[in-house]
Amino acid sequence: MATKFRNRWIFIGILWTAVFILNVMNISEIQQILTAREQNEIFAHDEDFWKRNEANISQVMQLRAALYPPVDSLQLALLNLENDLMRSAKQHGLKEMDIISQAELGQPGQLPIMCRCKGSFNGMLQWLQRMNTKYPHIQIKTIQALKNPKLPEVKYIILVQYRYRLTNEHNEA
Repeated sequence: MATKFRNRWIFIGILWTAVFILNVMNISEIQQILTAREQNEIFAHDEDFWKRNEANISQVMQLRAALYPPVDSLQLALLNLENDLMRSAKQHGLKEMDIISQAELGQPGQLPIMCRCKGSFNGMLQWLQRMNTKYPHIQIKTIQALKNPKLPEVKYIILVQYRYRLTNEHNEA
């Protein structure tokens, strides 16, 4: 009789162990299904977001490209920029244009440039407006106007930040 009860208890123990193991496996399977559903829902929301905001994202990427133009060589880009700024300054009646890049104060992707020149207030405004429209990647930081009462011209010191993105990292030196 004791063997019969012992066998029944062993059978009941094995049965409950099997139920417990199946329950744990079921919970694990349910958790995997819920995780997969969450992932699918996140992907669906992401896809919906990208579809709804495609035009805005495109505009932001174009603005980023305009604010950080790709350059192969920083020195070549600076030379080209200096020539354009000097040519534009002459067109607007600014004289003695001196452009100094301050590489030691720069960060990767940004370079401070100091421009010094003499000229009229209207000429300077027109030059700054042209620079602002033609070069969105140049941010004007400070403008100083030094007026000598004996001279009709004003001396200007402009500090700008030139933003760029190197296309080849080896060209930075």
